[in-house]
Amino acid sequence: MDMPILLGTIDLSPAGSNSKLLLGDLNGDGRMEILAVQANGGIDDRYVPHQVEAMTAFDLDGTVLWQIGVPTEDPGGFGSDFPAQIYDIDGDGFHEVLCVMDKKFKVIDGRYGTVKREWDLPDDEAHDCIIIANLRGKDRPEDIILKNRYEKMWALDNEFNLLWSYEGNLGHYPWVYDFNGDGHDEVMAGYDMLDHKGNILWSCKDLEDHADCIWVGDVDGDPANGVEVVIGGSVTVMYRWNGEEIWRYEGSIESQHIALGKFREDIPGIQVAGLDRIRRGNENGKDGLFLLDAKGNEIWKENRTTKGWLTIIETLHNWNGEGKDHILAYRRGGGVYPALYDGYMNIVVQFPVDGYVIHGDLLGRGVEDVIVYTNQLASIFSSREGDVRTGMKDRILPQNKRLYHSTLYPGGELEPRIYSAYKPQQDLIPKVNQLEYEMDLPSGNYDIMITFGSDEEDSHVEVLQVQGRRLMLKDIQTNKGEYIKYDFTVNVKEGLLNIIAKGLSPAVKNIKVIKVEDVPTIYLAGDSTVCDQEEAPWAGWGQCLPVFLKRGIAVANHAYSGRSTKSFIMEKRLQVILDSLVPGDYLFIQFGHNDQKLGTFHGDPFTTYKENLMVYINETRKRGANPILVTPVHRRNFDEKGKIVNTLGDYPDA
Repeated sequence: MDMPILLGTIDLSPAGSNSKLLLGDLNGDGRMEILAVQANGGIDDRYVPHQVEAMTAFDLDGTVLWQIGVPTEDPGGFGSDFPAQIYDIDGDGFHEVLCVMDKKFKVIDGRYGTVKREWDLPDDEAHDCIIIANLRGKDRPEDIILKNRYEKMWALDNEFNLLWSYEGNLGHYPWVYDFNGDGHDEVMAGYDMLDHKGNILWSCKDLEDHADCIWVGDVDGDPANGVEVVIGGSVTVMYRWNGEEIWRYEGSIESQHIALGKFREDIPGIQVAGLDRIRRGNENGKDGLFLLDAKGNEIWKENRTTKGWLTIIETLHNWNGEGKDHILAYRRGGGVYPALYDGYMNIVVQFPVDGYVIHGDLLGRGVEDVIVYTNQLASIFSSREGDVRTGMKDRILPQNKRLYHSTLYPGGELEPRIYSAYKPQQDLIPKVNQLEYEMDLPSGNYDIMITFGSDEEDSHVEVLQVQGRRLMLKDIQTNKGEYIKYDFTVNVKEGLLNIIAKGLSPAVKNIKVIKVEDVPTIYLAGDSTVCDQEEAPWAGWGQCLPVFLKRGIAVANHAYSGRSTKSFIMEKRLQVILDSLVPGDYLFIQFGHNDQKLGTFHGDPFTTYKENLMVYINETRKRGANPILVTPVHRRNFDEKGKIVNTLGDYPDA
């Protein structure tokens, strides 16, 4: 079991008791801040929604940045959501706080805690939660959905004009997603799917009570089917986005929480983690975790022996930088502290304090950190040592969708893992005729989607290179106001992605990086004529190969200058490739130049050289991959008639 590292603690007492914490880079300093939200008391929150009583912003040092409202000694509890989110709703580059206070919808400047704008609510009880959506097909979400506890919701634009309203069985927290790819979000409103105009498209059948949480993702791993919708409530059920029920799991009493993730590498598709509220009641209450496969079959179910029935679960991705999904479970009760579970029901990380949990990339390091909090104290944990006083000084940390859809009934979406979708001015380092982007990532294959162009001027990218000088695209030209999208697949080694756009006036609007599995990889083993050469004008053919390939095929170039069939094996370079090969991959093998040279690593063409090549071939086939022999390229040596001279002797024939 891994031990989390305590990075620091924060005294939350200035915020008052019963505060719910939100995360966001409020002041633009390149690290997350904490917003403590206290709800009003004196209501029955089973039926009446909360308003915000007070909010207090802290930096990670524990300094109070600002406070709005006055904390009460009689706050509301966690029986329903708190109507507050952190999001840049006006597009000015800084995050605002959206909340309902004093029966007003308020937009508060995240830097200073001052009210920028406010409006009357469309209804006295339109403040159970705040959902940010893209209903009008804009470049970014700018619309707002409010709801009462269970029956009615209101959709508004960012000027608070009413777009539509809807009445139905809404559940706790409707989820918005562009299911049909038309640029507008649809709304999974409890058991009803609505289009972006609030018209009902289809409804779930034969489900009782209400939807407790909703997840969206390509669960079955077949993109031709689109994404699926998984709902936790009276049962756990999965629908295609067009309304076809795929399966339902009825092995639970009350499926209070679910979470999607790749929790098991040995099982196809995505897995569905769940929390079964088996028996309600403070004294005898009991719940238990469970895990389903992509077809709804039960993999395991927890037989809990301790008391506790109010567990919340979420998916936590990339705790330690390895790109894995874990099941985060907290509020367990019975002396069971918050923990990360793997797909085998093992606790892999146990946090040493109890409380509610929020999580995010606090310092822009590419890993997910965890904050466990009580009424008085927030404890910051990470898998890595770090200084909470420092962050990414050159950019504001983006607010991902999970963070600006904060809820006590956490739903979410699990597409292929999106690592970045930043604006270029935030993450591209301008140089003379060059834009460069770097990102720390777990090693593996990634789909890269780049949009080229600018509203300011014409653009010309002569070459786009990755991982140093690996050629991916050539000659991309756009006119002012025109945008062109390209995509390709890249193999990342040693945890670093590097992208460079060169040209007379290169312009990149955005870059999206998505972790992909199950794509064929072409591995290259060879010498200087194959490898990624670091400096121009030299280049191996291996670094030019990707420009001829479509998205969905990755090239992993392991070739290295000066190597022969023998030295490549002795230096364990071949073993590194063999350890990564999976069935369906390819290994391109090209040697000869250095086998020809006399010395320790010489190989005779028809004996040692040929025998070594058979090692490459046989070991590749053992792993279900495909060996391809590439004839060594000739040196640039010509006779008096301009004909190529064979300087490789018998090696091409061997």
